[in-house]
This record gives sequence, C-alpha cells and structure tokens, in this order.
Amino acid sequence: MAQPVPVLLWAWCALTALAGAAQGSFEVSVSPEAAMVEHGGSVWINCSTTCRDPGAKGGVETSLTKTNTKSGAGWEAVLLTNIKEWVSSPQCYFICYGNTTAVAYANISAYQAPERVVLEPLPELELGRAYNLTCRVLKVAPVTHLSVTLRQGGRTLHTETFQSRTRTGPDDVTVTQEITPRRWDHGQEITCHAALDLAPHGPLLQSSSSAVELQEAGAAEQSFNVSVWLEDAVVEHGGSIWLNCSHTCQDPGARGGLETSLKKAEHKKGSRWMAQELVNIREWVSVVQCYINCYRKTTVAYANITTYQVPERVVLEPLPEMELGRAYNLTCRVLNVAPVTHLSVTLRQGGRTLHTETFQNRTGTGPDNVTVTHKITPQRQDHGQEITCHTALDLTPHGQLFQNSSPAVELRVFDLPEEPRLQISHYIEVGTRAPARCRVAGVFPAAGEARFNLSFGGESLNFTVTTSGDTATAQGEVRSPSPGWHQLNCTVSVGPVCRSAGQSVLVYRFPQPVLEIDQPQALANRNVSITCHSPASQPPGTTLQLRDAERTLASGHPPRLQLTLTTRKGDNRRQFTCEGNLTLGNHSLVKNTSAQLAVLYAPTLDEPGCPSHQTWLEGTPQQLACEADGNPTPEVSCSKDSPVYATGGVQNVTRGHAGLYRCRATNAHGTAGRNVTIHVEYGPEIDDAGCAGTRTWVEGTEQSLACLARGNPAPAVVCTKDGVPYDVGVQHRVAREHAGTYHCNATNARGSVSWDVTVQVEYKPTMDESSCPSTQAWLEGTLHTLACEADGIRVPCTKEGAAEEFGGERNVSRNDSGTYQCTARNRHGSATRVVTVRVEYRPVVLLLAISPSATVPRGASFNISCRAEGSPAPAYRWTVPPAPNVHCSADNSTVSVAGADRHNRGVYVCRVSNAHGQHLGQVQIQVTDHRFIIAALIAGAAVLLLGGTAGLVYYLKSTACKKGEYNVQDAESSSKAACLGRDAAVYGIQLTQT
Repeated sequence: MAQPVPVLLWAWCALTALAGAAQGSFEVSVSPEAAMVEHGGSVWINCSTTCRDPGAKGGVETSLTKTNTKSGAGWEAVLLTNIKEWVSSPQCYFICYGNTTAVAYANISAYQAPERVVLEPLPELELGRAYNLTCRVLKVAPVTHLSVTLRQGGRTLHTETFQSRTRTGPDDVTVTQEITPRRWDHGQEITCHAALDLAPHGPLLQSSSSAVELQEAGAAEQSFNVSVWLEDAVVEHGGSIWLNCSHTCQDPGARGGLETSLKKAEHKKGSRWMAQELVNIREWVSVVQCYINCYRKTTVAYANITTYQVPERVVLEPLPEMELGRAYNLTCRVLNVAPVTHLSVTLRQGGRTLHTETFQNRTGTGPDNVTVTHKITPQRQDHGQEITCHTALDLTPHGQLFQNSSPAVELRVFDLPEEPRLQISHYIEVGTRAPARCRVAGVFPAAGEARFNLSFGGESLNFTVTTSGDTATAQGEVRSPSPGWHQLNCTVSVGPVCRSAGQSVLVYRFPQPVLEIDQPQALANRNVSITCHSPASQPPGTTLQLRDAERTLASGHPPRLQLTLTTRKGDNRRQFTCEGNLTLGNHSLVKNTSAQLAVLYAPTLDEPGCPSHQTWLEGTPQQLACEADGNPTPEVSCSKDSPVYATGGVQNVTRGHAGLYRCRATNAHGTAGRNVTIHVEYGPEIDDAGCAGTRTWVEGTEQSLACLARGNPAPAVVCTKDGVPYDVGVQHRVAREHAGTYHCNATNARGSVSWDVTVQVEYKPTMDESSCPSTQAWLEGTLHTLACEADGIRVPCTKEGAAEEFGGERNVSRNDSGTYQCTARNRHGSATRVVTVRVEYRPVVLLLAISPSATVPRGASFNISCRAEGSPAPAYRWTVPPAPNVHCSADNSTVSVAGADRHNRGVYVCRVSNAHGQHLGQVQIQVTDHRFIIAALIAGAAVLLLGGTAGLVYYLKSTACKKGEYNVQDAESSSKAACLGRDAAVYGIQLTQT
C-alpha cells in the first residue's frame, strides 16, 4: 500500500502555505510520474523544483527501500530497490525559503509476467456438438493490463480483457469459449495467447500455451472425402466469389452439385471438381452445400460465407474544456459496420491505450451501430494530449483487417488550485492614486489563460495582466475622491474554473504640515524662531512633532508648535522637520515638511578636508584634494614652486607632480592656510636591459635567471615555468628540462607587468629504442623507410658492407634484411645505434614428393613429403581421404600410409601458411589390385602427374601466385595444422584476396 504523507508534515504545509507566498510560488515535479517495475526490481525517482532558494531542502517519502541517494541544486534522486508492493505512491517534497512546502507524487506499479499459460486438452470431437475451450493464465499482475486471446490457426476465436478487476496483486485468470466443430476444423490447432501490455510506461510481455489439435471422432473411417474451397469466405457486401467443390471418389458415375440461395453466375468443372461463381452476395451469413453421390452414398461439405461492411464513419464526440480532477465520459460511435462480432474499438490517448472493447457476444448478423464509452479523470500531464478512436474489423485469416480512426480530439485541462490574492494598501488618501494587484498562482495550463475582472467601489478598473511561470497578475490603479470604506473585488477564471476574492479599503484625508523659519540665513550667535503647524484630518487624531536629524525638539496636538534657538557654527545646514502623524487602526501614517538653516562663518582648513599627505597614481586623472569649511563656501588655491594649481581642476598625473604644495582658503569672513605633500606612484616596468627575453644555455653549465624591474613602490619579480616557481638570481646546473618559456611577473601596489623569457638548452644528440628501434620487421613487397630519429630529426643509416645510405621510402625485398648503422652528429657530440632489419614473405610449396610412386599396390606403403619456404617458417596442414591408416610426421610435413587399400585412393592436398598468406599443392594417389595392370597404371599416373603438374603451374600463375595478400578462413578453431585421421572432419579453405 502507498505510504500516506506524515500528519505533522501535512499540517505544517497547511499552516505555512500563506506565510511563504511572499517569496513567490514554485513547483515540484517527479520523474518518472508513472513507472512499471518488475516485482522485486528497482527504479530511480528524480525529484526537482523551480524554487530559487539555494537553501531549499527536499526528499522522497515512501515505505519502499532506499539504497542510494544523489542530489544537486534544485533536485534529488533516490534509488528504490526490492520493490515488493504492487502499487505505491512515493511523495516528493521541497521546503522553499524555510516555510513553504510543495509535494508531487509518483505512481509505481509492480508487474509479474504470467507464470504459465495452460490450454486444457480436448477429447475427440463429435461433429456438430458444442464444446468449451478453457485457458488458464496463472499468477499474473496487474490483471487490468492483461488480454487473453484464443486462436484457431491464424483466426481469432475470442479475446477477453480484465479492466474492471480491482485486485492489485497477482491473480489467476480463466477464459472459456464455446465452439461447435465442423469437418474442416479437423486437424486445426487451438492456441491461447496472453499479452501483458504495460505501455507506455513498461514493456509488452507475451506468452502462449502449447497447441491443442482438434480431432474429429471417426474421421479416419471416411471412405472418400468431399472438400470445398473456400471453406470460410469473407466477401464485401454485394460482392462475388468463386467456390471450388472437389472429391476423392473413384466412382466414374459420381454426381454432385452446389446448393445455395445465392445468385449463381459462371460455372466450370473438371475431373472430380466443379467451380461456381456466386455474385451480388447480399445475405450477411450464408452456408453453401457441396454434395457428392458416390456409389449411392452422399457426402456433403459446407462453405460458410460472411459478408462484411466497413464502418461508414467513426465519430469521437467533442469534449468540453475540462476541470482538473473531475470525471468526464469519452464517447465513440461506429456507424453501419458488419459483422460486429469481428469488430474491436480502442480509445487511445497519444500512444497509450485507454480502453478496448469487443462485441463477440452480439447476436445480430447485419450492419449495426456501436457506441463505446470510457470515463477519464484528467490530470495536468493530459493537457494537450490527443484522444482518438480506432476501429479494427479483423476478418483474418479468411479476409482482410480493416482499420479506421476518428479525427483526434484534444484534451484541454484547466486548474486554478489557489484563491486569488489581493495586494492593495488598506488605507488610501483622498485624491491620490494607488496600485491594486490581483495575483493568482498555479494557473494551468498557462498563466496567459487566466481571465480577470477587477473592480473598486462597484466600478470596473482598467488593468494590465502580466505572467511569470504559472502566476498571473492583474494590476490596475484606484482613485477615490471621497473618504470612507470601499470594496476591491477580483474574479479570475481559466477555462471552466473560477475563483474570487475581495478586500475592504479605507479612504482618508490627511493634509501636509507646514514648517517656517523666520531667518533661513543667520550669522553665528543670533536667535532664530521655528514654527510647525497643520490643519485637521479626517478621521481626526493628528499629532505634531518638531525635530532635527538627531532628536525630537517638541511635540503636541495641532494647530501649532514653536521653538527659539541661538545659532552656532555647528547649526549650519541643520535640517528641521515638521512631522504629522495620523493613526488608522494598527497603522500609523506620517507626513512631514523639512527646511534647512544656514549659519555664516570664517573658513578653516583641517586634515579631513585637506589631507597633508596625498598619494596619486601615474597616468590617472586627479585633482588636488583640499576643501575648506566655511559659509559662504571659501575659495581655495594651492601653489608648488610658484605655479598655482586650481583645487577643483582635474589633471593627468605625471611623476613631475610629486612635491610640496601651499594651499590658502578665503571667504568674506576670513582666511586660512595649509601645506600638502603629493606622492606619485607608478606600476612596474620590464625591458631587455634588465631582463633579457632570449637566452641560450649549454647542458651541464652553471646559469642563473636574472630579471630586474622598475616601479614605485619597488616591485617584486616572480618567474614560473610550466606553472612551477623558479628562483630568480640563483645559480643552477643546466639540464634539458630548463629549456622553455619562463613567465615573469613584476608586481607592486600599483599593478603588475608580465615578461616572457625564452631559454634554449643545447646538448649532444641522443637515440633510444623508442626513436630508433633496434629490431624492425618488414613485409616483402611493401613500402618502408628505415625509421630512426635523434631528438625528432631523421638520421641516415647504412647497411653493413654497403657504400650508400638507406634513403627515403622503397619497395623492400629479402635482400634488404641485415644490420644497419645509424649515426647522428651536432657541434656538441655524436650518437650511434645498430638496427637489425628482418624482411618476411608469404610461403610457397617448393616440392611435393611421393615415395615410392603415385600408383600403389593394395597392401603396400607410401609417403608424401611437402617442402615449402616462407618467413616466418610456414605451418603444414593436409586434406586427405579419410582412412584409419593415415599418419603425419611430427612437423606435419609428411603423410605416411601403411597397408594401402581402396580408402587411400584420392587427392592429397598440402597447405602451407604463415602470418602473410598461404599456398597449396596436391597429388592424386591410385591403389591397384592386380600386378598385370600395374605397368599401365604407372604409365597413366605419369601422364596424370604431368598433367597435374602443368595444372598446378597454371594454378600458381593464375591464382595461387597472384600478387597480393590472402585471408584464410578455416573451419578449425586452431591456427596450427592438424593431421586428419579416421574421425576427423575434412575442412575446406577459402582464399580471399585483401
């Protein structure tokens, strides 16, 4: 059974759903949503979410066994193993932003293929008597996906499905079908076929019973036979057919005919047969009798003719827009079809079969209308799927299979799982405009399908609709000229689903407070009066506060607050605020008016405004930072070595700007002065003068990598080779690995610069086995070069005793085998290496010798020796006439026969082969019985031998000695030759040129 959601998790989801709405809706999905798993098997369940919270947590709740878990950003996968529950529903959940939980479900069904399909045996059948066929399908699950079909030969007798079964575990199924045997059924085979169709989420498993043959009681006692062809005929309504009636009666006076109510046309006959054409067949079911009177005994055979009519139309009734989770009926109508008993109607969704219905129990014979209904409860994954109705008028094996289908009807599924949520201020001021939003999440199939109606105070609002994921939002603007309570209403519909929400809003009047300063600009140490006042609000309850940036200076009720203060230097730019507060329920509304007081005083220069030490970066735009405190704002100028620099001007910094500056500030109330020192810094610089970019070292000498850079502050220089730091300025003994490019970086606080140093290391040449193999094997007749290199450069090689080098690519021969000396030189030394070359070639049979001769007297002994050459040395294999007295030598090159007899006559073939091909030679051996014909046979053998030799020479020239390579395809499993004895098979070979 499926494990329910834990009670605490369900309750927590319900309590936190509203709290998490502000974070945005999200979805949880599970894959696969529906899975078919063999009983005791395993499946991966992947749980994913659209939640953007990086701390989102999720998991899978199930009573099944978990053995492995994987996870990543927004997903988690669980391996469920040893699945023994027949139906289970793992729950996939995610917690988003710590307080919102969403759940998705996977449906897992376990299946078990039928243990056995058993068709009960039948007795010998009496003609015309009814019998039951019984088929049992044992231990299969789920039975709702099972169909059982009884067949006679290639004809379907009965099909039964079990979609109404409610049991989930394995079950036994029994199917019965009544038959009444006829003569032409004798010898036919009955079979039972079970199909467990788990598509689209699982395989199609098929099983069959053993065949049971129909046996007619007393059939063997018939003295002659009468047969009709076709025994079972299927003809289109109004069509025609030829029937052939034949018999085995030996009576020359036998007479017969064809009895039928159908219209006859052309007639033909011959010895022991007659044929009749039946036309314009309008009877839906008819039986034609073929009778023969033989030696005063009449025997009859019957032909059954069924007329058919393909469906006039297949109509799938249109479907309305569907609400998720609500049940709907699919209705398919098939018009004017016959015979209905051969009809099956299937309702499909996409590639999945929803329902199949047959009509084998219908009793009518003429055309009929068929209506098939099936109830569905649409889910989200069904949206956009196409429903089709398919008919199959299966007239096989005596007729055709006619298939028709209706036009597709698309499923349109809609869901609106959540109520709309209104977003509007609870309080709106008279005469102002406020945004009003109506938001609904979880719209299916798409947020764009949502339709809104938004009104305020009974009047419809203009609004725009935006979508994000599965969320749709209608946004409008409300405005009310009069105070009081007003209602905001929102109605959302998608397809047939509709949701509504409302919210009350209070419209209020709250005037702006007024702030007055009698002297906005005052000299230090003067008295200033500040006043705060405001008219009454509706609803009443306004309070006033007079404050500055730090504290409240006065508070009370309207209409007025007043404050007098003596100005100081610190009051310059002091901000005063008159604030009105109106409390509405649990909300407090605030309005304020601000003004600034200006206090006039002489200038001052201090460290915060004019730092005595300033650092600039060369090449950047800078201005001399020196600001004076004073009101009105003082004028500031600075000079260095007499030239005057404007403090507000931007200049591009050079190293010449470093030095001491004298700054002076002046306004209408006084003057102030200050010294400023400027420091100019610049980034590192490297060139060949301090760090040479190209250097050549010799292996084994002492060298150091010297690299100097300029900059302020003084830069640090670090060099690396292949990512590994190298000590700059330190002596090292030079090795080949020191060659390469060194990447040097000079860095200080103002930047860094890169500089590449290329070091070349020279050394004497070297060769080893990898660059100059000491042993090389070539194939005669192929192109080769003597592959020998020293540090990537080809080295000349000379064969011992030869004056010239082995140069370039050449077509090698056996003469190229030998020892070569390869020498490499440069200004630092030389290296020499000896290379041995072996040239291999395909084998050839040189000699096939017979001792004493090719004609052997009975009882004598003889030997056949085969000699060949090749590199590597060839292996020998013989094909000889099978006999127990044939023996081979140890190396298989010689065949010996002791006490020859007639079994030793024939062709003896010697085959030689190595890795590069094969060759053969053959000889004919004769075994004689009498001395007086020995001389004649010897003469004949000589002729044959000469002819065989000539044929062999022709064969070698025309076939065996054709230039090229050959593949040997043997019947043997070993590549070594084996002598064939008494019980050995004689294997042939096939030569194919490559």
